[in-house]
Parts: sequence; C-alpha cells; structure tokens
Amino acid sequence: MIRKILEIARRILISLWCRLARNGQNVVTAFVQIWAHKGRSLLTTLGIIIAVASIITVVAFVEGFGKYVTGMLQGYGTQFIIVHPDIPFGGQRPGQRPVTMDIADLEAVRTECAAVRRLSPLLFQSVTVAYGGETAADIAIRGVNEYYQAIRNYYVDVGRFFGPMDVEDGAYVCVLGRTLLKMLECDESIVGDWVYIGDRRFRVVGLLRSKGSMFDEDQDQTVMIPYTTALTMYPENRERMVFLAEAADEARIDQAEGQIVRILRQRHALPPGQPDDFNLERQDQMINEFNQVRNIATGVLAGIVSISLLVGGIGVM
Repeated sequence: MIRKILEIARRILISLWCRLARNGQNVVTAFVQIWAHKGRSLLTTLGIIIAVASIITVVAFVEGFGKYVTGMLQGYGTQFIIVHPDIPFGGQRPGQRPVTMDIADLEAVRTECAAVRRLSPLLFQSVTVAYGGETAADIAIRGVNEYYQAIRNYYVDVGRFFGPMDVEDGAYVCVLGRTLLKMLECDESIVGDWVYIGDRRFRVVGLLRSKGSMFDEDQDQTVMIPYTTALTMYPENRERMVFLAEAADEARIDQAEGQIVRILRQRHALPPGQPDDFNLERQDQMINEFNQVRNIATGVLAGIVSISLLVGGIGVM
C-alpha cells in the first residue's frame, strides 16, 4: 500500500517537473524573441502602456472634476429651495392674470410650513459700487435678510453680517465680497467706512469669506444689503419677489417642497389642474443631475479610449 502511494507521488512530481521545464523553456523562448525584435517589442509595450494610461487618466480626471464640483455645490447648501414667480416669456399678456409673489406669500410660508426652518428673500440687481476714487461696475447686489448667510453658507470673516434690527429698520449697511474689495483697491480697513451703491451711501459692516468661482461666475464679486433697503431702492420688485426656503433637514426637503406648493397655490387661488404660477428649484436635484451627467461623460470617454485600446490589442495579436 505504501509503495503504491509513493509511486503515485513520484509520478505526480515528475509530471510537475516536466510542466515547469516546458513553461520555463517557453519563458526563455519569449525573452529570446523579445530581445531579437527590440524595436517591435518596445512599440508594442509602449502602445499598451499609453492605452491603459489614457483610460486611467480620463476616468480619474472626470471623477476628480465631478467630485470637485459636487463638493462646491454641497458647500453652498443642499437643503434649500429657490422659489420664484413664473413670469411668462415676453411678460404679461393683456387680460392675463398677473403673476405675483410678495412679502405676504413669504410670511405665509414661514409661519405655516412646519418643514421649513428659515427663509430669506432674495433680490438681485446689477449696480455700481464706488469707494474713494475707485469704481466697480456690474456688481451683483443681493437684498437678503439675516438668515441668508446660514442658508447659503455665506459667512463673514471680518466684521459682522447685518442683523434683524438692520433688516427691520431698512438700514443702509452692507457686506462686501473679497473680489469686490480688490476691485475697489482697498483692504480690510474699509469695515466701518462708507461706500456708494448707485447713488446711496452705505456703511460697510463686514467682509464675506471667500467662496471662489463656480461655472465662470465669481461668487465673491458681490455686495449684500438688507432686503428691506433693496425694496426701497427697487420698489418694482415688491410683487415679484424670489425667496430661499431651507428645510429643517435633508430628510424633510420633499415635505418642505410639498408644503410650499400647497400654501402658494391656496394663496394664489389656483384651481385643481391649473399649472403653478411659480417655480421651485432644489439644490440637491441640481447635484443629482450633475452626477448623472458626470457618470454618462465618464462612460462615454472611457468607452472611446477603450476602443483605441481594443484596436491596439488587435494589432498586438
């Protein structure tokens, strides 16, 4: 019995040795052929390296850029909703019911939406800002309240943001973005001094923390003032207001959206079946849509590079 086991083991070892010998001979033969055709071997290896590196580079670039943009969007807040009146293209037609959104609508949303933590009006205008002998044109002015900094993560790092008393009184105070500060050729000592926004004089109470650029839009080229002051300067916006509503948390943003739609439809007396006369834009939906586009772009670019790799592989074979 023992002899049979030893004989079987001997045969297995001999078989393995023969296979190793043949494989070793094949490896030696391969190296000989590579050495005999150095140029062809170098070009083949180079083609494989370039193709594989191209795939890795393309996928890494798209993924890295996507994560950068997603992180930037998340830095602006992910649980707020932008609500604005749906003004027909070309303006109101004769006999058409006017589309409005006023401060009473905002107050109704604030008091009756349990899923909304806080909200802020948002008035946009393009203005000229002057300080000393310097003037900056086409500056985005934002009329907001004290909650805007928390909703959009727009905090100050020098001075202060305007408070509820400034908003209630319609005070002529402002906070400046860092790019605007450079355009006016001044430094942080401007806090406490006066600037001219249009033909009105405002006291600078703070400087905003730098936010950077997004899609070629400089987020720091801005000035913020109380929305009550902005309504005094631009009264035509009183019935076409835009506002930001922040959900209590990310899990309740759908609930907040539903409550806003219900309250505004009731206030605007819209019957069932009639379209909304306002639009809602959610930041989290923008992030999801961007991620979908990023995934599609990654797949398409990787597929194109993979085709070139396949063609090169056929050539190698």
